Amino acid sequence: MASVSFKFAGGVGKGAGSGVHGNSGVHDLDYPVLDKAVGRSAEAKWPEYLKRKADRDRVRREAGVNAVSQSGDTIVPLDQSSAQNREKAMTLYGKALSSPTGPSGGGSDG
Repeated sequence: MASVSFKFAGGVGKGAGSGVHGNSGVHDLDYPVLDKAVGRSAEAKWPEYLKRKADRDRVRREAGVNAVSQSGDTIVPLDQSSAQNREKAMTLYGKALSSPTGPSGGGSDG
């Protein structure tokens, strides 16, 4: 993910770290503020992600299926109709990607 995707307050200025800016060969010296901010952000998000994954895996085990659906905090096995619709959509998307004109269809609107 590009660093421009993150919205950090402030920036990396002369007082933000080692005074070496981008050429030391040591990432922690070159980008002391952003590197640590990204690391702290990711570290804070992992426990919640792992909890949600454990919940999805529990529902999969209990229902004996792989596909699940989530609405808010409720995770349920994907019903047969939704599974068939998802499969059709994925098949059509795969065909569109492999067509010579690409997923847009390449046709004119006129």
